[in-house]
Amino acid sequence: MNGSRTKASLMLALVFVAGAAVGIAGDRLELIPRADATEATEAARSQKQTIIEEFADELELSAEQRSEIDGLLDYFGKSLKALREGVRPQYRALMDSVRTEIEGVLDEGQRAQYRALIDERYGDGSRSGNDSSASSDSSR
Repeated sequence: MNGSRTKASLMLALVFVAGAAVGIAGDRLELIPRADATEATEAARSQKQTIIEEFADELELSAEQRSEIDGLLDYFGKSLKALREGVRPQYRALMDSVRTEIEGVLDEGQRAQYRALIDERYGDGSRSGNDSSASSDSSR
């Protein structure tokens, strides 16, 4: 009996670590939308513009070169955004699947605590297309 409990504990720990790793990766790759996305976007644009200007000045780029590089960076930015949008549904489906599996291992009290932790850390967008309260009600 102790052997099966140990295995279950190790499996839970492994699933938790895997979920955390996926969450961190999603956060780093900006796949998870943030509540402060507008402020973050503006700050990123400002920072990007500053970096571009510094490189342009150091490389002594002509106005034509700056314009061409700006166009390339805009294209790259739009392409990256489209790529993220294409991956986002798969990412969310994977996260939902992992979270559902984790919830299946937990007892009712742990499940409620786990959902509260997820909502606290990731907000309402943590369950794609699902309201977290609706998810809570469906498991009762």
